Parts: sequence; C-alpha cells; structure tokens
Amino acid sequence: AAESADLLTAVLRERWGFDGWVMSDWDAVHTTAGALTAGLDMEMPAGARYGAPLREAVRDGRIPEAAVDRAVRRVLSVRDRLGLLDEAPAPRPERDAASGARLALRVATAGATLLRNEGAALPLTGAAAR
Repeated sequence: AAESADLLTAVLRERWGFDGWVMSDWDAVHTTAGALTAGLDMEMPAGARYGAPLREAVRDGRIPEAAVDRAVRRVLSVRDRLGLLDEAPAPRPERDAASGARLALRVATAGATLLRNEGAALPLTGAAAR
C-alpha cells in the first residue's frame, strides 16, 4: 500500500478528499521513488528510504524536487492547522516505567477470566479445537 498511487492518490486524496499527510507503517516502505511518487509523505520510523536515499535521488534527478515539496507541504499544512508551528513543542514528560507496569497489571487483572472445567471440556481437542 505504501507504493500504491491508486490507493494513496486516486482513492484517498482525489475520491475521498483527504487533505492530510500519509505516514507509512513501520518499515513498510521498500523503495524511495515508488512510495514518494505514489503519494506517501512520511516514512517511519527511521528514514531508511526517505533519508539519505531520498536526498541522493533528488540530487541525481531520479525524483523531482517538486515531489518532495508536495510531501513536505502536506505535513507542514496539517501541523499549521493544528497550531504546531507557532511555538516550540512542550518537553516530553519523564517516563515512569514502574507506574506503567502497575497499570498493565491492573488492566490484565481486570480483564482476566477464570474458567471452571465443567464436564472436562478443556483442553479442547479434535473437532472442537479447529
């Protein structure tokens, strides 16, 4: 999907009128030119295709600078609409791993289901396990 102009441009943007930016799933981008020209604006997480390879492709003329400008414009226009270009971002809060672990335990405990093995129904075997 990261290189599908039909999905990213024809359907998403033209038919549905989406005016935001499109970010890849983690490590889902396999080519630089194919993804960018199809309409993928941002590669996640690390820029394996949109970092140095993109810079090189633009310098070599394999990808027009206008294609990069279009992707950057989409990202920045959404950030502008949300007021994220007006001021420096707030500092990220400290991560509290112990608190996260306590919360995960509470969620797991609340979601646990106890079973009684009436009639020796468990473990499921044979046709019942399929």
